[in-house]
Formats: sequence, structure tokens, C-alpha cells
Amino acid sequence: MEAIQDFLPDDYLLELGHIAVQWSFFESVLDLCLTKLANIDIYDPRSMIIFTHITTPLKLDIFAAMCAELEGNYPRLKTYKDVLIKINAAKDARNKFVHAKWGIHEKTSQVEISRVSAHGKLKYSTEPIHLSKLRSASEIIHQAAVALHQLVISSGDIS
Repeated sequence: MEAIQDFLPDDYLLELGHIAVQWSFFESVLDLCLTKLANIDIYDPRSMIIFTHITTPLKLDIFAAMCAELEGNYPRLKTYKDVLIKINAAKDARNKFVHAKWGIHEKTSQVEISRVSAHGKLKYSTEPIHLSKLRSASEIIHQAAVALHQLVISSGDIS
């Protein structure tokens, strides 16, 4: 069996690493924002106890519900739906690459991804991937984290 580092070019592996690290940063910002929205001191270990084992989709549901509930008292939260659009784009960008099947086209030698879906019907697609698409995904994730941070943290204390 061929080792993964021999299977994909290093520049692709590097960009996939950037996506993983940007997503980790995003999740950290999301946890911080949920802690602030819940009015828990960021140094209180209860926030880590609460948020550590909750999946990201559930955290995003909690985030949206908290913003909807609190926006009357905190007008700057009124733009949370715009931030959710960026977050959903980031989630889609990450998932496209993280959950893909990676390979190299045997005739063109182009790196490509395959995706399989079985929601009601089996669907299969293959797409050539250029480094610019990976870099773009990393930037989309980073911008979502920045927008989230600006909405909840940078613009003042929520509590």
C-alpha cells in the first residue's frame, strides 16, 4: 500500500493542513463566543465542560438560538444571520475537502476528489482540484472565524 505522503503532492497536503488548522481556530472562536453569549466567565471551567463534547452543528444551533433570543437586548447581534451565512459557507468549504476521497487521475495526473452521497439515492461525483480551491476554502473558514469574533467579542462585552 502506498503511503499517503507519496500519494498526494506535498503542496496539497500542506493546504489541507491549513484547512484543518483554520477549522480548529474557528471552533475555538465558536466556543469562546458561546461562553460569552451564555454569560459564563471565560476562565470558568464549566464552559469547557459544557462545550467540549458538543458537536459543531449543535453548537451552531445553540449560537443561532442565543443570538435570536438576545438580539433585542444587544442590537449589534442583529447581524448574526449574515455571520451564519459565512459560517455555513466555511462549513461547506471544509466538508468538501475533509470528507472527500482523494486521488490522482491516472491519465491527466491531476489531483481530484470524489464525493459519494447516499441520501435517498446513491450519487457519485469526481472533480479536479487545484491548489487555489484549497487556499480559497482556508480563507473562507478564516473569514467566518473573524466575522464571528467581531460579532460577539470585538464589538464589546455581551454581558
